[in-house]
Amino acid sequence: MKSRRRIGREVHDTLGQELTAGQLYLRRIPENSYAEAHWSSFVKEAAEAVDRALHQVRSLSYLLHPPFAEDMGLLTALPLLRRRRSQRTGIQVKRSCPKIVAVLPFELEAAIFGWCRRR
Repeated sequence: MKSRRRIGREVHDTLGQELTAGQLYLRRIPENSYAEAHWSSFVKEAAEAVDRALHQVRSLSYLLHPPFAEDMGLLTALPLLRRRRSQRTGIQVKRSCPKIVAVLPFELEAAIFGWCRRR
């Protein structure tokens, strides 16, 4: 668990900060600042690529060490995930978990949560 937490935080803190800085610099470049118009499209595409990479870093960090890990536990986190997904999509999800889930090791809980999150 500690290695997943460490890697998750390091990915978020180091890569996330660098990508955020790159994102901010790219967004500050005015679209009409180039003599040749095609350079603006390259800058825009680069900014979009950085946006996608930043989203992936955040997702990876989240999957390596979900925020529920130490605070909530799986039995509390899954209904929260279900409610958020229902609010976001408008689709009502109904699912129940057996109480036995409460005794699973963290690594297994994280894997279950990650799997449910991707569905």
